[in-house]
Amino acid sequence: MKDLLDPQPDLVEIAEALDIMSKPHRGSAWKNITDEPCTTIRQEAIWKTYGDGRLG
Repeated sequence: MKDLLDPQPDLVEIAEALDIMSKPHRGSAWKNITDEPCTTIRQEAIWKTYGDGRLG
């Protein structure tokens, strides 16, 4: 997962990743066949790292 976070995300990228993960969406493994947003692998890595409210 460290490779996915290199370079380190800035606060805007963290906020965007947390925002998309908090709404209905398709994961990166799904082909986006609906109007739902589709997350990227990097956004999922950011969510796994920063999704608990800590910044780092």
